[in-house]
Amino acid sequence: MKNIREIRTLPISELTDEEIVKATMDRLKAKCVMLVYEDSENGIAFLGRYRKGGSLLLNQLKKAWEEKWGKLTKIEEEEK
Repeated sequence: MKNIREIRTLPISELTDEEIVKATMDRLKAKCVMLVYEDSENGIAFLGRYRKGGSLLLNQLKKAWEEKWGKLTKIEEEEK
């Protein structure tokens, strides 16, 4: 993943999903950020990132989403 200074200079079309989350977190000075989107190939994707003190909200969101949609699978787990 590129460093934040490089990410800031690039158009969004050149960023990975993870870099978009990183840039959003930096721009908003947030403790955590969650990006959720649906595409025609992979269904719903959740990407999250957090700083110290931000994991509680992310974990609560994950738990609520799993109660609604079932256990979330990490992409790395799915590819094995």
